[in-house]
Amino acid sequence: MENLYTALSISLITDDKRFVIVSDDSNKAIPKFTSMLVNTCSFDTSQYCVIDLLNVHTTIDLIHQMTNFRDNQYFLKNIIIWQNVQYLTTNQHKSLYKLILQIDQFGLRGVRGKPIDIAIVNDEIISINRPQLFTIIMAFDYKAFSKKLYIYLKEKFWFAVNYNNVEEEDEQESDGLPQDSQYQETILGLRNSLADVFISPDIKGYIYSLIVFTRCHRLASLSPKLTRLPTMAIDYMHDFCKCLALWKNQLKLNQELFITPAYVKLAFRKIGYWLVDWEYNEMFAKDTQSSVLVDDDSNTLNNEIDYQKRLEISMLTGDWYGSDYFFVNEYLKSSKSKLDKKSPTGYTNKIIEDVISSVRPPL
Repeated sequence: MENLYTALSISLITDDKRFVIVSDDSNKAIPKFTSMLVNTCSFDTSQYCVIDLLNVHTTIDLIHQMTNFRDNQYFLKNIIIWQNVQYLTTNQHKSLYKLILQIDQFGLRGVRGKPIDIAIVNDEIISINRPQLFTIIMAFDYKAFSKKLYIYLKEKFWFAVNYNNVEEEDEQESDGLPQDSQYQETILGLRNSLADVFISPDIKGYIYSLIVFTRCHRLASLSPKLTRLPTMAIDYMHDFCKCLALWKNQLKLNQELFITPAYVKLAFRKIGYWLVDWEYNEMFAKDTQSSVLVDDDSNTLNNEIDYQKRLEISMLTGDWYGSDYFFVNEYLKSSKSKLDKKSPTGYTNKIIEDVISSVRPPL
């Protein structure tokens, strides 16, 4: 539970970041997380909500579940947990993306603190107040990893954190967090200290190198837009490192805090595992070898896909020039994500691990 506690804390410190909880069973993980909100973080039940999006069919219904209504005004709850996002359609993902854009007020800093105007059906506008401590969390399951999220919605979430119910129960960590009645005040205080955390030019260069190497990885050429880290990842990395340094050194705020390569590696794994996924290109992620065990129509389709893959490999000369297709195909098969309950997303990520091993951190 400690990793969820830390993830929530650094998300709230930033004021505008969201994250994803990945678990073997979200139906078990979410009650434990909400229990932590009440017993450790001192939120009351009116300050958070768990929404099963499979049971929400309109934007106004979603807004009603995400808000409290008092004094003729809408107020967003502090912690909003979205469940079963993976099972929604692409159009529903796009609707959620549009809603987040409006909640973020399209990234305009000058309007922070003012009520949010959210458009619903028939151009009707609802004005909503946003609390100082606010975040949206998505709960994912290992078993739905192959169901891909709309990429722009995905980029609106900062990083992924893994929670394995079985291991947590074995280690009995869930009862180890003491109640902190000053938790919310502590978060607001740490937020005011963000600018005091120092990132040296060498560390910034290390972050840039990690992102550049990721964008230039040959697997990224298979699905450029859906795999290569966006430029906002630079800010994501800076913010993650600063927030984590503040959270881990709460008793040393009178000292100068600075970012080390260890913080950067941790941030890169959390963010990179979530945002980088070359298997968004389903054609290359799918095994298309013909088989005598399937019908002729399936083999014909596989042959067509295989031909298209060969054609694209031969044309992607910048990344695959001179490569034999057989070995390329074997490389792709060995690079597919595999279940790894220790990783941030519950699955391996070859690109991220290749980059970490290739880029040397500063001394």
